[in-house]
Amino acid sequence: MQGKTEVAGAMDITEKQEKYDSCVKKLLSQKVILAWILKSCVSEFSPYSIGQIMEQCIEAEPQVSVAAVHQDELSPEIIGNNTENSSVEEGTVVFDILFHAVVPGTDEPVQLIINIEGQRNKVDYPLVKRAIYYASRLVSSQKNTVFVKSHYEKIRKVYSIWIILNAEGDEANSVTGYSFAEKNIFGKHREPVGNYDLISIILVGLGNEDAEDFGENSILRLLDTLFSTKKETEEKKDILETEFGIPMFYDVESEVGEVGGLGKALYEDAARKTRKSTRIDAILSMVSELNISVDRAMQVLRISDEEKNEYRSAVEAQLAVS
Repeated sequence: MQGKTEVAGAMDITEKQEKYDSCVKKLLSQKVILAWILKSCVSEFSPYSIGQIMEQCIEAEPQVSVAAVHQDELSPEIIGNNTENSSVEEGTVVFDILFHAVVPGTDEPVQLIINIEGQRNKVDYPLVKRAIYYASRLVSSQKNTVFVKSHYEKIRKVYSIWIILNAEGDEANSVTGYSFAEKNIFGKHREPVGNYDLISIILVGLGNEDAEDFGENSILRLLDTLFSTKKETEEKKDILETEFGIPMFYDVESEVGEVGGLGKALYEDAARKTRKSTRIDAILSMVSELNISVDRAMQVLRISDEEKNEYRSAVEAQLAVS
């Protein structure tokens, strides 16, 4: 049975996680950050400047909310419409950030649906499959909103962009795209690309902010800086302002500092949890293999007097089960 301290610790970690997730969404939903993501990850916007994307492309429909930071200062923040998509059979899916964007300079404005997700925890399934599911839901949900009856020609292309905050291995410091492609099996038929190019998945793997080479993907440098647990707030501000031209509104500056602090706290919590689990395993091994007492095992491992009761309870609980 968990002791009061352990339960309180778990609640504290949960609260930190909720605050951290909220900060991540807040930062990713800033219009200037979205503009950088679109320019770097969505080919349709690569020819345009950050200013053009902010002013002309994001939220062609009236889905932009202007949130007051100070009375004399406004910070543009995206609040996507219909971010909750549900069906009786499939349950509810909540999108982190969902908005429409328009590609300018075309005879008929091309409208895209953009979904951006912040992924903090490692999952035990292929994340790309979840991304495909999200994007597919956004395609199917256009029935009776974007088009009616059999007017499938009106379906808008969907981008689902996943920011993986704690990517590991080859996934770190990477930007990977997935999309439909035509394969001519026999004959010479060619379908216009726009008729099948309706879903694009982009996985952006962070987690290597010390990388010397970000290639041409400045978005990695930007996001790694934004969510860094190593850099101090002032250093982050300097990089964001000088390298990316991102001014620090009051609320953005506050969120940048808080997300770094919370991320560092969560990292330290995870490290402590791993250290505790490793030491518990070591005590159990010593008790069973060396036939010594729990107290003797803790003495050998130099566990402090302040921690002994906590470790003793955890070890005895496992011994009672086994």
